[in-house]
Amino acid sequence: MFNEMGGDEYELSAGYVVTKCYDDFPTIHILFSDKWIAIDPRDYVVDISDNQDRSMCVLLMSEGEQPFFIMGLPLYMDYYTVHDDDNNRIGFAPKIGSSKTTLVSGTKPARIFESLNPNDYPVSNYSWYASALLMFLFIIGWCCAIVYSLRKRSG
Repeated sequence: MFNEMGGDEYELSAGYVVTKCYDDFPTIHILFSDKWIAIDPRDYVVDISDNQDRSMCVLLMSEGEQPFFIMGLPLYMDYYTVHDDDNNRIGFAPKIGSSKTTLVSGTKPARIFESLNPNDYPVSNYSWYASALLMFLFIIGWCCAIVYSLRKRSG
């Protein structure tokens, strides 16, 4: 998430992310079965500064060593939930008066935040031409500077 936002002023403290209070934290979307659940920044970012001046915040998400994520309060904010233990499922619906919209159907995205093997971006032929021209101009300039310096010394 921080890589996407370009933020670099954060640290892990007791398993939680402590950070500067940015104004542009993204809405996080989690896919349950085939429905997207939205977690707004106001649900997972808490101002923990002494003066409540938004100088320091904590994200209500923690890291763990297990290959799963334990969801807590931020996921449930502004949703009614039904836990169906017999059928091993959870139902979500935005509560009355919530700014959350009706859940949207979807599928697992092809794009993720991090990849161990990212695709190379295609390079335009114009980039190669421009790079070659700049290199040529640099070499010419360098040669001219050397020739000028040699003439000045011998003169």
